[in-house]
Amino acid sequence: MIKVYKTDVSDEVTADKILKEIRRQLPGSVPSFDLGDRDRVLRIENIDGKDDQLTIKNILHDYGQTIEILP
Repeated sequence: MIKVYKTDVSDEVTADKILKEIRRQLPGSVPSFDLGDRDRVLRIENIDGKDDQLTIKNILHDYGQTIEILP
């Protein structure tokens, strides 16, 4: 399962911290950012198929960032 999110993450340092935290809390996931995209896209491939949207939203919120799922 792959989820795609619009974020307001604007710098590599914050993105790296968020990616590390996602990997820590969701060990079966493969997250990545595309900060060059106008939506600053966060993609998360979840190998175990779980829907962890609330966890992901909370992680970004902890870093002062917003997130919105893209269709």
